[in-house]
Amino acid sequence: MREVKGFEPEIDYGKDGRLAKKRLKKYSLEEIEDLIDWYLNSNHYEKFGASLSICLSNFMINLWKAEKSGQRAIESLYPKE
Repeated sequence: MREVKGFEPEIDYGKDGRLAKKRLKKYSLEEIEDLIDWYLNSNHYEKFGASLSICLSNFMINLWKAEKSGQRAIESLYPKE
């Protein structure tokens, strides 16, 4: 966060830590890093803010996976603007 947006975010280690551990069971560390980079550079970050729990939510993961696979149908369900 510091490198991309220039500040140190507040982290709820209980809630965010549990969610991160849950996601690491299904996704590799590299995939999680890619997801976080994607989120920080997306319009979604501007809309929802610097929240690890939002970034690691099912909603964001589905948008990230759809964009990676080139699907645009999901965009009509979750418009960026």
